Amino acid sequence: GIRHGDAGKEGRCHLRLHRAHADAAAAVLSTCVLNARKPRAVLHPKARTPTLTPTLAARPWGRFLDAGTGSHSLQWIARNFDTDSWTAVTAAEEMAKQSRDSVKGHMREQDKVVIGNWDDETFLEGEVYDVILADYLIGAMDGFSPYTQDLIFERLKRHLAPDGVIYIVGLEPIPDTAEGAADVICEVRRLRDAMILLAGHRCYREYPLTWIYRQCRRAGFEVLESTTFPILYSRASITRQLDVGRRKLPYIRAKHGSSTAIAMGQACEMLQRRIDDATNHNTSKTSAVKTDTRIRFGFDYVVALRRPQEVLDAPLPSSGAGDAPSAPQTGSP
Repeated sequence: GIRHGDAGKEGRCHLRLHRAHADAAAAVLSTCVLNARKPRAVLHPKARTPTLTPTLAARPWGRFLDAGTGSHSLQWIARNFDTDSWTAVTAAEEMAKQSRDSVKGHMREQDKVVIGNWDDETFLEGEVYDVILADYLIGAMDGFSPYTQDLIFERLKRHLAPDGVIYIVGLEPIPDTAEGAADVICEVRRLRDAMILLAGHRCYREYPLTWIYRQCRRAGFEVLESTTFPILYSRASITRQLDVGRRKLPYIRAKHGSSTAIAMGQACEMLQRRIDDATNHNTSKTSAVKTDTRIRFGFDYVVALRRPQEVLDAPLPSSGAGDAPSAPQTGSP
């Protein structure tokens, strides 16, 4: 399990991979395993795991960067992590306001919420952090800065302290089809994305763990550790994704007319009934207890990265004019 400083939280696939140093990852790990929920648990401050990597466990949080923040993630960073300072990044003014409001009373003078886009080469120029969290950032990028997902690794590397750690949290992409009850989750994803596109908006694009590994290596990172967390989908969590599509109906009506909007609305209602059936949702008014079956399907992941150890251990170049260059150190493959 990963661990780092102190942290906490679960939630949608937004695992903010925090501090690769102290005791956070272990905490979240414990919570996630028990609840079969999100990787954010890996960073929970109160969790403990015997498999904690010593390298990550012994480090302070220091200067912390939440590279793609939201009000939920920022709350658990501000309230639970013993950082020297934190910086939270968002591309939207409204999200910046929500984030600041969510941590009132927990935001210190040295902490800040900043508005910017990682496509801007001058953004946060010269700033360096001990821990960088990319909490579902890569999956969200297609909605705001498409076609640059592979560049974010090098971009964040510029802001990482020499011995710093980056945590990447993500969702393994949902396939087109699945066996049994889980197929309704795939169907919801397809309909939701179709409605987003009909509205003229961009969908998020999640990337598999194998893609993350490849990009990390290409960017010159060493993977310290990675952990996966199985997801248990409730009726409410599946319905929330369908509601994303429902909220696009006014845009669909404006762009394509009432008949298209009505047809898509009817498709949502039909799919809602499938969700209810798949989760054994009890809609009986005579029952005092609602019973829903959770569907185990897919997983979230957390990956901890750092610069290669042989680079960190390499001797500094000599300033003597007559000195021969040092032979490069060789590390284990």
